Amino acid sequence: MRLRSSAAGVFLTLAVLLSSALGAYQLSSAEAADLPNIRISDNRHAAGKLDGRTLTLALETGTGIWRFDGDDKPGPAMQALGEVGGPLQIPSPMIRVAAGTEIRLSIRNKEGDGALYMHGLYDRPAPGDTIVQIAPGETKQINFRLSTPGTYYCWGSRSDKPMTARMGADSQLAGAIVVDPVGVKPDPKEEIFVITEWLDAYRTNGAPVFSAALAVINGRSWPANRKLEYTEGEAVKWRWINASMEDHPLHLHGFYFRVDSRGDGLADKLYPVGNERDWVVTEQVMTGETITTTWIPTQPGNWIFHCHNPYHMRQHFPFEMLQSKAFPLRASPEFFTALAATREMAGMVLGVTVKPKDGPRYNPRTPDGRRKIDMTVEATPESTDQVPSLRYVVDNNRRPEALSRAAGPLLVLTQNEPTQVHIRNQMKQMTTVHWHGIELESYFDGVGEFGGDPKRGQSPMIHPGHDFTAKFTPPRAGTFMYHTHMVEAEQSEGGLAGPIVVLKPGEKFDPNRDHVILATPARNFAEQGRILLVNGVNPPEPIEVVAGQKHRLRFINLHTFETGLTAELKEGSTFAVWRALAKDGRDLPASRQTHRAARQMVSIGETFDFEFVAKAGGEYKLEMTNPRFNKVWTTIPIRVVASPTRRAELIQPTGTPPAAADWKTKLALLLPSWTTKAEVSPVPPLPSADGFFEAACLPQPRS
Repeated sequence: MRLRSSAAGVFLTLAVLLSSALGAYQLSSAEAADLPNIRISDNRHAAGKLDGRTLTLALETGTGIWRFDGDDKPGPAMQALGEVGGPLQIPSPMIRVAAGTEIRLSIRNKEGDGALYMHGLYDRPAPGDTIVQIAPGETKQINFRLSTPGTYYCWGSRSDKPMTARMGADSQLAGAIVVDPVGVKPDPKEEIFVITEWLDAYRTNGAPVFSAALAVINGRSWPANRKLEYTEGEAVKWRWINASMEDHPLHLHGFYFRVDSRGDGLADKLYPVGNERDWVVTEQVMTGETITTTWIPTQPGNWIFHCHNPYHMRQHFPFEMLQSKAFPLRASPEFFTALAATREMAGMVLGVTVKPKDGPRYNPRTPDGRRKIDMTVEATPESTDQVPSLRYVVDNNRRPEALSRAAGPLLVLTQNEPTQVHIRNQMKQMTTVHWHGIELESYFDGVGEFGGDPKRGQSPMIHPGHDFTAKFTPPRAGTFMYHTHMVEAEQSEGGLAGPIVVLKPGEKFDPNRDHVILATPARNFAEQGRILLVNGVNPPEPIEVVAGQKHRLRFINLHTFETGLTAELKEGSTFAVWRALAKDGRDLPASRQTHRAARQMVSIGETFDFEFVAKAGGEYKLEMTNPRFNKVWTTIPIRVVASPTRRAELIQPTGTPPAAADWKTKLALLLPSWTTKAEVSPVPPLPSADGFFEAACLPQPRS
């Protein structure tokens, strides 16, 4: 997450004060040659010696070369932990035992540059963190019991700073602690992933360059990390530990995953089997949190799982810049030259291959779309290299209401209706379109040059002047999104992001009761710290609600760095009440569709649906905030009216002509592109919000 405003101030001050302690070691070539390579651990083997119900483990600190891009690639000098007599490891050696095991741990702080502060070395659940301070040259014995099954971790630093400020040479001092139920053998195919970050790039004023932060999974950046392989229908179990300085919205392509437990390092809550477990496609894991997940791949092919912060899933800047103390300003030619080297997918990405259960007999048969959509991807006339201005044009709708927004038009689809989208790339750069949250075949998922299946081969990039047809049949009704999956930060910020609403068969989209709230950043980098776009515009358009009627609010976050975006619906100065309906396009179980205070964090790549009923005479507002930094991004006025000022039936599918003369007369009042000679009395112009919906691809009538 790139931090702005109050967040930036907090971190900038801290970084300036601690920069000498945070930075990775700057060594000469000769000094680096004398350092050992740090071993990358995949958390497949537990450390220490187990004797009955007692684990004995001796660790020591050291400095080595961390080759996060592969064994043959350069890397910085970093601090790490290793077993005494063994190699240094990133992540740190894993403790995995059965509940009730006694841990006898010794840690030797070999480094001569300060104390070592270790966290997490105690039994769970714990009322709070206990820090063990180890002086330079000291060996400290730490004994404790691990009583409760769950996913935990330990971590270290060179000062008593919190994890959110640990970013330099000590940022990789973190390891998993897994406690299994007594008598239960660990699943040999279960994966344990530790997320860490490293940031050592600063500008001349001492400000850290957060867009240069390197986020990795188990010490490696994509594509150097281990590829995972499963068989169609196989249960996949993963444990995640966020030991990094930032929050990470974790997103799985093509499938939902079940969240079985959530923890904060002090305790781990395992949810009862059944309706208490969330099924999601994106899950925000905050700094210091853990989750365990299960998912079942039902479509063969290549898939990815990644952090949805686009700055965490792209190639890092050239290695020498990652330790620069004079990082170039964003608007400088040097910055854009360096940026060109970062456009490949990398960082916090996992590649997953799902083999067909039928083996060579696998033969995908995607039906041609009954519903056909034409989509052009292009730059606007105002676009520059410094401020890209890009857009999706759907069904050649070039009316001003559609083209004036920095977001793609709403696509309204129908559940179980075969759909195909013909995409033409009229830009000067490659692109792809990812159908986020839609369960579909890998070849059409929009991950160019990785996605695909054994029969069709690899999914293509859509090169300038080329086209591609995506085919899918939405299996469920809900709220989804579409966006670029190539150079995602720049192209998304340029405007290549849009909402999808999938309706049940026979339903009609009613914008008077169904309200999409899509959050994206400003196109201009200089404005991104103070402006949040809602449905592609700023300031946001009011939402009209009729007192006593049910209204659906569909929240979508496709920002590029605001992971803590929170929607707060207020009546006066207090929270209103709404009813939860769905998460990531999937309906919540009836027992969980409860009324609650109208406040919800919506991280990048997440969608949430709520039902809201306004009171007569109520005064409401919808604030988009980041409570952690006490920031209000924008306020959406909520107007309670006796009847809507616009009528849903006047919002026609793009290109659909009026049905009769009376329609033409009405549309002449509202849609200037369809004019008649009828004498009409003046009426207010069409609210610009309708441009967002009228520009949409609403369901076409069946032939």
